[in-house]
Amino acid sequence: MNTRKTFYIYDSFFMPTGYNHRFFVEKFARGFAYNGYKLKIASKPDQLKEPGFVMIADHPFYYSFGARGNRNGNILIYVPSIIERIDKKLNLLKKINEKIQDRHLKSIAESIKGKKITLIAWFRQNQKEFIDNLGIPVIYTGEYFYSKPVVSKQLEWYNFYKKEKTAMPIEFAADVNPSEIGKGCTNKEILVSYVGNKGYKPELYSEFVSRKDCSIHPTPPYISENERIKIYKKSIISLGLHANINIKNAIVNERVFEALAYGAICLTDNKYAVKATNGLAILIQNKDELVDKVDDLKNNYETIQRLRTSGFDFVRKEGTYYHRAKKFIQLNEELYP
Repeated sequence: MNTRKTFYIYDSFFMPTGYNHRFFVEKFARGFAYNGYKLKIASKPDQLKEPGFVMIADHPFYYSFGARGNRNGNILIYVPSIIERIDKKLNLLKKINEKIQDRHLKSIAESIKGKKITLIAWFRQNQKEFIDNLGIPVIYTGEYFYSKPVVSKQLEWYNFYKKEKTAMPIEFAADVNPSEIGKGCTNKEILVSYVGNKGYKPELYSEFVSRKDCSIHPTPPYISENERIKIYKKSIISLGLHANINIKNAIVNERVFEALAYGAICLTDNKYAVKATNGLAILIQNKDELVDKVDDLKNNYETIQRLRTSGFDFVRKEGTYYHRAKKFIQLNEELYP
């Protein structure tokens, strides 16, 4: 008899997991796979059958118009944002969405009740009273902040998870099985790499765009996940750049942990990334600092090897989604034995 538990990603028309968020959720889910869980996608409540977890997002139903399952990065991804702007004054779709999703949540609760399935609710703290009254195990979640955030929605969540025992924020991490860290990493062929949003500090990454010994891929257009990982594994240095609002909100993105996981030295514009990696990520604050640091590192083999080894050790011990998932498993056992 198969006793493995299951992690469900819930993605239906009425309760979608939008495209960009879905990327993250899949990586987080694989952390449970590294802990022995099966992974499944569910689009209907009656598909939730096996003990484990089911994770829901906070996207409204109209994210299914273009942004759900769209991996091409085309104009359709922006349809939900356009709808939100149109509906901002009317709030008609917002009210419709609330009713639709409340009904859908009730159906999910009816399906998982008594099956030892815990709901992981992403940014649903405003629905705490409603969800708690459904009578099912629940862990509220959202982003982790390394200091107090500035945006009101994030600040509300920060204050919530600081006091609620059923809340567990997720620190972004590397999607790597700890036992696989270091395998296939040469970290010699590419001096500087960057794969990430083209809006994140173009004045920094553009310094290396035309260099043949560098690999710079501002997105969109997107490259495959396999190609992205190959670039990390060949890189001496990787740029861990962030949106300014994420720095203000004290968020550290996956790119920082991924760089270390694949043997690259991470140069970052985010002071909180230094804190999050116990000082392994190196802060650079402008183009001149970046160029100087790259020049210093490329001629210092001993420093490169020391940082590379320390990066592997750090991620192997605490920097992957295996570790993040393990915290949820442990909290669930404490809350719902």
